Amino acid sequence: MRDGMDQMSAPEVGPAPSWRDQKGVQARRQAFLRRWAGLPANTRGGIWVLGAAVGFSIMSGLAKHLGGTLDPFQIAFFRAAVGACVLLPIAWRAGPAVFRTHAPMLHALRGASGMVAMLCGFYAV
Repeated sequence: MRDGMDQMSAPEVGPAPSWRDQKGVQARRQAFLRRWAGLPANTRGGIWVLGAAVGFSIMSGLAKHLGGTLDPFQIAFFRAAVGACVLLPIAWRAGPAVFRTHAPMLHALRGASGMVAMLCGFYAV
């Protein structure tokens, strides 16, 4: 005996909207930027602080996890490499003027002290 299921046809459904729809992406981005700009400055600052705290916690946890198998110099190298991968597109978009400085020695000193601090932090973790 047939149960009638083979006589039912599938409902007509149009194509699913693509998440890559450029107009939709741009509209959502603009809506997000409007909402973000509408927040008070202290709220935006608090969100950035929370994001930084989460990022540093993840980084410290990864350093602790990898510390058993990798040297602190290797961990610091990969941390710097990931940071460079994140910042290079931003610097590329800003142009070469972003690298100009009036105090190159102070920037070199800041970079060296930051590197030593990162190595000491990863060694401590």
